Amino acid sequence: MFTSLKAKKFTAFDNLEIQFVRGINVFVGANATGKTHLLKLIYALQFASQNKKDLPTIEQKLARVFRPSEGQLSRLVRRRSGGGRDKAEVQVTWGDEVLQISFGTGAKEATVKGAWHQVSTPVYIPVKEMLSMAPGFRSIYSKYDTQFEEIYADIIDLAYVPLLKGPPDGDRQALLEVIRKVVDGRVVGEGENFFLKNGSGKLEITLVAEGMRKLALLSLLIQNGSLQSGTTLFWDEPEANLNPSMMQHVARALLTLSKLGVQVFASTHSYSFLKEIELQREPDQDARYFSLFTCKDQEGVQVKPAENYAAIEPNLIADEYTRIYELELDKSLGGTR
Repeated sequence: MFTSLKAKKFTAFDNLEIQFVRGINVFVGANATGKTHLLKLIYALQFASQNKKDLPTIEQKLARVFRPSEGQLSRLVRRRSGGGRDKAEVQVTWGDEVLQISFGTGAKEATVKGAWHQVSTPVYIPVKEMLSMAPGFRSIYSKYDTQFEEIYADIIDLAYVPLLKGPPDGDRQALLEVIRKVVDGRVVGEGENFFLKNGSGKLEITLVAEGMRKLALLSLLIQNGSLQSGTTLFWDEPEANLNPSMMQHVARALLTLSKLGVQVFASTHSYSFLKEIELQREPDQDARYFSLFTCKDQEGVQVKPAENYAAIEPNLIADEYTRIYELELDKSLGGTR
């Protein structure tokens, strides 16, 4: 599992240090504070470090995931005002093993030091739902130089992995049953197409509500073994296209996966998601929140960890709900604010 990250001069970050927990790690903050960048960075480093043949190098994977202009990693270096050459340095720890990568604005290649062993295939669920786009996507992506970030091709590849033989264990079966009830069926694949199957028949996945497709995808990844003990799940804005009432099920799913040994990284703007994680987690379940923010007197995005929702600071989500409440209260009392 990932235990720490250090990033200097990387995109929005000037000097960042983070300690992760084994369970659920959640990034919160305003738009453009680098939440998705952190997910993509860690994901790319894990993906390219698997002990498998025919994988892209770390440099190639970073370029395919971030899609900088002309594939230049130098575009990911945070530049100081006034110009000059700078260098991005990233250090990520997996257990006791350390991987370092650095690249500068003037360098053509990155420098990589260290390695990981027995690293599993990570799972990245992007904001955009992809099951409905799966037919033909892989052949198009492999043949043409599109601007799709490779996270989209990766998740489709995982969706096509055959299901595991035999029934799932008790906890996974209970989780799959919850998801089945929420989406009113289970996902089945036929060729390159996906359908939602229930007692009424089969429904094309394109006709299923977009938010429900994400939950359907999650059940598929559980059934085909992509999410099991020792794997890592990255989920960018799990609340996207879902009613807040659905956050209880999303939180339950992530907490169950965490209990089963899946390390989770998520970014969110949802009060409901944050509170459901807080209220549903058991006393021995790890969860840590990271507030990303900017300060006028400090370079780059800053980070402040919190062990519970009440300790998140700054918390723009809570501030906005308070602002709306106070505005409504003022209006009901005839105020003019």
